[in-house]
Amino acid sequence: MEGAVLVWQEPYNHPNSMEQLHHPRPVWCCVLLGEGDKVATGCEGGMLRIWSQDEFGGWDLEREFRAHDKRISAVAVSTNPERLASGSHDMTVRVWTRLLLLDAVPAESCLTLSGHKAFVTSVDFSSDGSVLASGSFDMSAIVWDLATGTASHHLQHHHHPVLCVGLDPWQAAIVVTGCRGGTLILTALTKPHRPTKLQAHADRINSCTFYQPSGSDERRILSASSDGSLRVWGVLSGECLLRFESCSPIRCLSVWDSVVLCGADGKLVALDYLASPSRD
Repeated sequence: MEGAVLVWQEPYNHPNSMEQLHHPRPVWCCVLLGEGDKVATGCEGGMLRIWSQDEFGGWDLEREFRAHDKRISAVAVSTNPERLASGSHDMTVRVWTRLLLLDAVPAESCLTLSGHKAFVTSVDFSSDGSVLASGSFDMSAIVWDLATGTASHHLQHHHHPVLCVGLDPWQAAIVVTGCRGGTLILTALTKPHRPTKLQAHADRINSCTFYQPSGSDERRILSASSDGSLRVWGVLSGECLLRFESCSPIRCLSVWDSVVLCGADGKLVALDYLASPSRD
């Protein structure tokens, strides 16, 4: 069974704006690197591939290697310093520090983080790249201190598998986790034993992330679910501020400026969530 990643470039409605990056096996996750001129893809069998854009706008396979023993289920990137994290069905998280250097040997640039008892579902960096959060099907999330390679917090107050995790990018002080049962949990790391639990969705939460609207000091959280809804939450209040209802399960989301990109029903949907969703 083959896989592919679709890379879109502006203008998106141009017939030549999309290019497929073909893979011999299914692709489970991807992330843009550098200034958007590189893509990392995590694949079945533990293969990690780095693609780069050439001078003509096409995409070439720059390097590939076996990063894990089993499927790579999550990838995330930090730009300062430049690091790539990968989470796998082999229950480990690996952080790569020199991956974009062609003369680097992958094994020499890898920090392996072990602590989960089931496969890793999600990874997320702090803005300075010093802290990493990972979620797992073992119903826990772990916050890692990358300077020491050890777990600073092991959050085990979940009653369902953790499918997504988001780390407060500004202070790395709050972790948000989305669970299979539709629960969204906010954990302040200063009070890890007193999490805020929200029955946010009627079905599994597939993606969650922090976001700060342009021109605002308020932080918000976005969550997307298989119940077909996208919700915006206040970090301090825990209240649902905005919502968008879809007829199809929303599998993933990403934020760019004020636009939310959602993957649903085989389509990529762009929403200006500040204007489009209805208020509760």
